[in-house]
Amino acid sequence: MNVQTPIGASDERLAEPLIGSALTAILPQRFPYLMLDRIDAYEPWTHAHGVKCIAADEPNLLGQNDMHWPMPFVIESLGQLAIGLINLSHGGETAAKVLLGNVSDVTFYDPAPLGSKLDLQIQIDRVIDDQFIASGRADADGRPVMTMGSIICKFILGDESDENCRHRLPASQDQDD
Repeated sequence: MNVQTPIGASDERLAEPLIGSALTAILPQRFPYLMLDRIDAYEPWTHAHGVKCIAADEPNLLGQNDMHWPMPFVIESLGQLAIGLINLSHGGETAAKVLLGNVSDVTFYDPAPLGSKLDLQIQIDRVIDDQFIASGRADADGRPVMTMGSIICKFILGDESDENCRHRLPASQDQDD
């Protein structure tokens, strides 16, 4: 992905941004762990644009003296946008579980100050069965905050068994001693 390229005119623009209960209908995260405020545009299985407005009174920042949004939260915001894009691409079918595999090639630039608007872009680079690889970018008030070379996730649709997401030990380690 060329993360310098903004999402183009071919996007499926939403009549209104996806916010509130419409947003939480396609995401497994809930307050106070919901780190995405809206999805403005998307093209199924390709890319999406979303926003996180960073308030100074975010519950996740209580007791913290730093005046910037923590960088791991920026990664989480991009991950939530990726999950939203995957679920919208499935026609709104919500993934019961999304398992994070890896995040790599992350470059941090300027921190995002509290009170700023975090513009998020995510691109699905590859979908393989029930897994996807995405890359993304976050800007705060027009300044680059972070680029993410890849996030690898597995999605488990609601009708799949919980057995599919359980880690299996090799047979030699699977039994009690």
